[in-house]
Amino acid sequence: MKYRYLTVGRSRQSKKHNHTRVVVVVVVVVVVVVVVVVVVVVVVVVVVVVVVVVVAAAAVAAAPEAVVVVVVVVVVVVVVVVVVVVVVVIVG
Repeated sequence: MKYRYLTVGRSRQSKKHNHTRVVVVVVVVVVVVVVVVVVVVVVVVVVVVVVVVVVAAAAVAAAPEAVVVVVVVVVVVVVVVVVVVVVVVIVG
């Protein structure tokens, strides 16, 4: 009887330990996923901004009189990208 009681006690302890381990693993996975998502979002935003700026510079070089239009387009594209990223991060 005494042996059986000790076994039950051990299994309870191991269950608690397993629960703690699961919580730690879940937290680590969530943190890694969040970091990866943030890095991907930052890279995408930087790439889009760089591409837009390069295209805008080429457009201005080709037609200097179109500076105002190019600046407006660049601002609109950057704002749209930022809004989309923020919405995706909030929804995700």
